[in-house]
Amino acid sequence: MTERRNPESPSGVTLHKVWLCLILGLLCLSLALNGYILYTRSLTLGQAVAVLDTLRAQLDDLGSQSLSTEVQIDQAVPISATLPFDYVFTVPVDTVYPLSTVVNTGFELPLLGWQDIAVPIQAEIPLQLDLDVPVQAEIPISLTYQLQMTIPIEVAWPPEILSPLQEILREAEDALR
Repeated sequence: MTERRNPESPSGVTLHKVWLCLILGLLCLSLALNGYILYTRSLTLGQAVAVLDTLRAQLDDLGSQSLSTEVQIDQAVPISATLPFDYVFTVPVDTVYPLSTVVNTGFELPLLGWQDIAVPIQAEIPLQLDLDVPVQAEIPISLTYQLQMTIPIEVAWPPEILSPLQEILREAEDALR
């Protein structure tokens, strides 16, 4: 077989060899670009996995911490109520009552007529008893209390928030691997 020469090519290189070299060059360039893309992809995946690992560690740390804040309260609180009061007080009485008096009285004597007499009374009366004093009342209360305080609040992160985030991270890691 004789090789055909392109009459337009002064060096005697065939058009077929030019196309072959061009395609071979493009093939090498394509392989080099694909290798570069795969290398860049593996670096990006490695960085993404490292970021996901960092996020997982921070999420685990967040789960062991709690959310802390302080709430300031400065508010007027109106209070209006009627308090029923029903109580029986027992009062013990243990005393001696001194009695010193004169009782004026009179009586009728048959020949003498009406006679007035004064009867002196001197006595000490001991008193020992328990006296029950019932008290029933309704006490109205109406006031406005100015409530000023700071309340510290500390809340642990609930699993209902952390579990879905951990699941999303797991799915992302599975997708990257």
